[in-house]
Amino acid sequence: MKAIDIKEKWLGLNSYNEWTEYKPEQLAEIKLRKKTIDFLAVGFMTSAAPFLDFREYSDREKFQNLVQFYKKYNQDLNTKLKRFVPFGSDSGGNMFCFDSNENDRIVLLDHEYEFDKQSFVNIDLNEFADCILVYNTFVESIQTKYGEDAFLDGTYKEEDVQELIKNFNIINSDLLKHNEFWNIELNGLLEEIK
Repeated sequence: MKAIDIKEKWLGLNSYNEWTEYKPEQLAEIKLRKKTIDFLAVGFMTSAAPFLDFREYSDREKFQNLVQFYKKYNQDLNTKLKRFVPFGSDSGGNMFCFDSNENDRIVLLDHEYEFDKQSFVNIDLNEFADCILVYNTFVESIQTKYGEDAFLDGTYKEEDVQELIKNFNIINSDLLKHNEFWNIELNGLLEEIK
């Protein structure tokens, strides 16, 4: 799905979804593929389930690699981390990054391991946005079926999670074969069922 289509679906999903638009100067010096830059030129979700946040990075003057980003905190990181460009975080404060050495695939870097531990998330920004959209559609669906607190309280059914898995496989049939991030989220959903 194209970025503009994802934006439309995201904003139409519910009234409290927000979309962040990036200024051209924020994207000017970033060393990423054209496909990634073109997507970001349309913008990205501001925050989303499962507890993902992209706000902090949208407020910057420009996108920076991880080493540049942490200089403002007077922290010197290993220069091998220059390949990573942060753009979001999970609920634990771990960073979603583009891996510029791997065609901008999306990885999650664990800050507690000084970013040495990484988890594969998606092959590119498009796939990541598709997955977030499918996941949030799942949340909206179970809230409609079982009540506003269904997601947080685990008052949904295994078949609802199986439908989410089916939708992930429509995005990419190999998505869940080697994916730590989305598999952890799916296992968490299954464990929470009451």
